[in-house]
Amino acid sequence: MSDNLPEHPVDASLAPDGDAYVLTMERELAHPVEGVWAALTRPADVVHWAPYRPDRELTAVGPVVLADNGDDTEEPEPARVVRVEPPHLLVLDWGGQELTYRLAATEAGTLLHFTHRFDDRNPAPSYGAGWHLCWSALMMLLDGDTPPRLHGGDAERHGWAGYREQYEALLG
Repeated sequence: MSDNLPEHPVDASLAPDGDAYVLTMERELAHPVEGVWAALTRPADVVHWAPYRPDRELTAVGPVVLADNGDDTEEPEPARVVRVEPPHLLVLDWGGQELTYRLAATEAGTLLHFTHRFDDRNPAPSYGAGWHLCWSALMMLLDGDTPPRLHGGDAERHGWAGYREQYEALLG
């Protein structure tokens, strides 16, 4: 990956929430909120950084097809845009897991505050590593570069296993 991308776990935490767990991550992005919002919601941008490919813009509440971005053989998970408050809040339900993206303007650009709510604690370090690569790809996209493919088996070539170990240590 590029020298300007973090090679360590980003601010992240894992907390129980009833019968589920919430992984929380934050990343400072040196771009305005509106540009980050567009990259989070436009399918042509999302496909470059996210683990899913939406069949429509993620700017309206309702059903959406979110196909796995790493394996074309998998059936798309049932998904729904649950809440949208442009350009600051996007909440998705992806196969029963809740993904929440909150954007706040900062002096340097945008603070991305992300939560991923899921039922089984065991994959939390894997999720952390995967989202770490997603944020790196998002940063590259926002900087005007075309990120390498970072999903599925391609993630291994970009340090996923090492990140997973680091998030295991960070999240406990």
